Amino acid sequence: MGENLGLAQFPHPGPEHKPERGSNVMGWHRRDGAHCRKFLKSLGRWRDATGQEHSGDLTFWGEWEPQSRIIRRWPNAANGAPRFLHEPFWCVPVDDRWLHNTDPFVFGECFLYSNCWQGHCKALRELAPGSVILFGSSLGGAFVLDTVFVVASGAGYGWAKWSDISGVDEPFRRIVLDPLFASPEDRSRTFRLYRGATPEVPWNGMFSFAPCRPASGDTARFARPVIQLPGLVTPNLARRAKFTPLAVGALERAWRSVVEQVQAQGLFLGYGMPVPREEPDWERGRSQAKPGPEGGEPPEGCSPRKLRGC
Repeated sequence: MGENLGLAQFPHPGPEHKPERGSNVMGWHRRDGAHCRKFLKSLGRWRDATGQEHSGDLTFWGEWEPQSRIIRRWPNAANGAPRFLHEPFWCVPVDDRWLHNTDPFVFGECFLYSNCWQGHCKALRELAPGSVILFGSSLGGAFVLDTVFVVASGAGYGWAKWSDISGVDEPFRRIVLDPLFASPEDRSRTFRLYRGATPEVPWNGMFSFAPCRPASGDTARFARPVIQLPGLVTPNLARRAKFTPLAVGALERAWRSVVEQVQAQGLFLGYGMPVPREEPDWERGRSQAKPGPEGGEPPEGCSPRKLRGC
């Protein structure tokens, strides 16, 4: 398989998850076809504009489709700031059909990108180490960023072979791979699992990060940063990934431009978030959503195509 070195703009749905009125817990998302973003609180580490590292609780935007507790609410804001702050946890429902998975997965020793849009964009299955993926959304005519992923390595896998991939732990399997391969269609596909470069082991000085802020105080709340890279990032790109081949030097300049833009908007470079804890007794045998009819059909208004990996 050939490998492509370059920058990918990866647009995913941008709306914020909204809990049911009066509820302080969101269940594992599965009722409709659209992934959404959550504004999350977690332990982690971050680098400031001087390169100094800090640690503690931080806030960041990301994808987390399992359960979460709503620990803070804010009024509506016109600038794209979040309304809800989530504390993530997970518990696989007793009825585990038609669950969304989480991709990219920014928790653990390194960021992981495993499947989303790989069936629609060949370049995403053939990324060379050093390639950069900008995960974000088109909102208000601008591209807003939630995750920067720098590829360190990649390994192909499929339903029959995923257990052969080294370093895949139980939480990742249950949160990401099990929901993906619940679809018979995806059991016949092959994907590539990418590991992200880290500050400890960067790729030519580049590493994966999520724009973040320390969780203490009123400044913990922030809108996703707007990123402008003329020729590389299309502001209104919403329904397909875009890949641009780039040489190493151009990739480094693009990554550093993104870093500078994130920092100029008052944000830091977050990483090192631990995998959210499992709470196996949370449901205590109750189903959190109406199951599909007999025969394995999804709930009304859903389809396996909509609900698989992305």
